[in-house]
Amino acid sequence: MKVLQVIDTLAVGGAEKVLVTLANIQLQYGDEVTVLTLLHSGILAAQLDPDVPVISLRRGWKFNPFTMYRFARISRQFDLIHVHSAHNLRYVFLASRLFGIKQPIFFHEHFGNIEINKSVSWHQRLIYPRVTLISVSKLICLWAIHHVGVPNKKVYLLYNIVPTTPYISNSYMKEEKGVSILITGNILRSKNIVFALEVVSALLQNTPGSLTILGRIVDPVYFQELKVIIDRLGLASNVHFIHDCIDIQPVLHQFDIGIHTSLFESGPLVLIEYLAQGLPFLSYRTGEVARIVETHFPEFVIDNFEIDAWVESLNRLLSKTGKEYGLELRSFYEEKFSEEIYYQKCHNIYKSVLHF
Repeated sequence: MKVLQVIDTLAVGGAEKVLVTLANIQLQYGDEVTVLTLLHSGILAAQLDPDVPVISLRRGWKFNPFTMYRFARISRQFDLIHVHSAHNLRYVFLASRLFGIKQPIFFHEHFGNIEINKSVSWHQRLIYPRVTLISVSKLICLWAIHHVGVPNKKVYLLYNIVPTTPYISNSYMKEEKGVSILITGNILRSKNIVFALEVVSALLQNTPGSLTILGRIVDPVYFQELKVIIDRLGLASNVHFIHDCIDIQPVLHQFDIGIHTSLFESGPLVLIEYLAQGLPFLSYRTGEVARIVETHFPEFVIDNFEIDAWVESLNRLLSKTGKEYGLELRSFYEEKFSEEIYYQKCHNIYKSVLHF
């Protein structure tokens, strides 16, 4: 198949990582895949296979008709258009109506806030039933069918995965003393990092250790608030920030455990990366990946924000880390999140419309 993957830019983020992963896998399995960014290529474009062409439209004014016509002309060279993120879908849908794009549009919905925000906009009611919707979670599927009015036959579930990378033996090889804890996620209020700091503060009352927060500063105001809270909790020497790490898997072996306190997620992708490298974690029960993990590792998922409960669960997990979890988690990752299964599911979604 000749596939055009469309997004605004490949900055660091969940939807962007999914596009890069999917494009690389499609190339690996023989599809002719091209990535088109409506703005500029972005930092994650470097993670695309060199044989995946990247077209940067650099459209400037959003509704420039000349740029939109150029997009339409490019699109006609492909069998299908696979769009990521709702604002990009609006652009593609408008271009298809104005310039007669006949290629089927597949919309990959990554919306992570669906558990607390089920509102529907007028353009969603207009556009979503007219495209094929690929959802990363069951909740999004149900929302699309029952709230937006997308026909059941046009809604498909495709769990996220992350690229396979070499497995690096887990943190039981560490030499430094104390527990090493990791939070991965951009600095945003929805990531609930304040609660994570409170949990770590309570944990370190009886256990020496440190916390590393790995993520870009998206909300500078929130970042300053975190620094104030870190000082108030007396954690200045225990908490470290890293803002420029794009590929986290090669460094995960440096940690004993990950925590994920985000209020809402569609994935979260980071949990799959933890599984891929055999890193135990404790996550709030949000997103499709957490629900999948909970069926096999219920001790990794918690459904409350009570500090004492988190500390108790973390202590329990920390008593059985390293060798006891590493290979078991890696095996679970390969069973549930393999690239072959992911490609075949996506390919079948395409075929349901294109009849290849």
